[in-house]
Amino acid sequence: LGPALMVMFLEGVNRGSPRELAALVKSGARLLMRQAALVALPVAIVMAWMMPTLVPVTAPLRNELRVAALILVASLLFAPIEALWHALECLQLGYRVNLALMAQSLVTLVVAVWLARVGYGLPGQSIASIAGMLAFAAFVAAFALPRLPNFFESRPGSIDSSKLRRLRWPMLATGLGGQVNLLTDYIVVGFVINPVAVTSFSLTQRLITVLGGFITFSTNATWAGLSEVLATGERSVFEARVLELLRLLIGGGLLVVATIAAYNARFVTLWVGREYYAGDLLTALTAMQVLIVSFLLLFTWTIDAQGDTRYRVTVATVGAALNLGLSVVFARWLGMWGVTLGTVVGRSEERRVGK
Repeated sequence: LGPALMVMFLEGVNRGSPRELAALVKSGARLLMRQAALVALPVAIVMAWMMPTLVPVTAPLRNELRVAALILVASLLFAPIEALWHALECLQLGYRVNLALMAQSLVTLVVAVWLARVGYGLPGQSIASIAGMLAFAAFVAAFALPRLPNFFESRPGSIDSSKLRRLRWPMLATGLGGQVNLLTDYIVVGFVINPVAVTSFSLTQRLITVLGGFITFSTNATWAGLSEVLATGERSVFEARVLELLRLLIGGGLLVVATIAAYNARFVTLWVGREYYAGDLLTALTAMQVLIVSFLLLFTWTIDAQGDTRYRVTVATVGAALNLGLSVVFARWLGMWGVTLGTVVGRSEERRVGK
């Protein structure tokens, strides 16, 4: 629902009416709260109660884990903040969202360490997570509300429900495909190779994925501006800007990930020891993966900004299926680096289908 609402917010921004945007955001916040209450809340309570079964732990920790999971259900209270968050991104203020995320991380870290020190256990970690979310919500609200005139006094805007459905279901399908691409590599390593190998796999990729994420952030920072150019109807200018961004993305991305990859073995050795380094092939393939994801993300936003997300369903479905299937096959054949090779091949095919 959130990404679908963002596309609709973007249309309000492009029409240049802050009051209209405020009304749309207010309606979006209500829809998000309703979805959290009617859909997410019952599921969250059941899953929290069953958490000791879903995540097997020793008997003394069962009740503690259940209480910690139930505390996290309170995070659903922050569902409406997603509307303000997306409004900031549509207004080309995504850097302020990043500041709020930094505040969330710092608050969570400080509270988590303090509560662990005084003996609050797993429930204390959940309380720390809620405290971090509260900090994020406070910062996002402080940044967004001054740019939404008469937000509390205005009437909720009219959101076309049929258009919203056309947007949200393709986004659900592509979101599931994205989760398959993002999360299955560790599962494949654990099942096909062995669970211990997941540690080496993750530690070898860590520096590249974290610092390579800044390339992805640069892509995220451009889509609202591209949408504004597109709204003017100047297609030639829009295409020229996309090509400029591509050159910047590929050139700057290569410079960043190649440098990181060259020093990755030394970094892992200094960090945790040479025995946890999974090899140069995994490092090189992870660097390729970061570049391909950034490339795809630019065109993902280009499609979304034009208001028809159905084009992405085929792309995401093909990419996710190939990623999972090839990762399993290559893992059995080539070992740990074969998992990332499957991801790279799947993502490359996704790029070809996307074109």
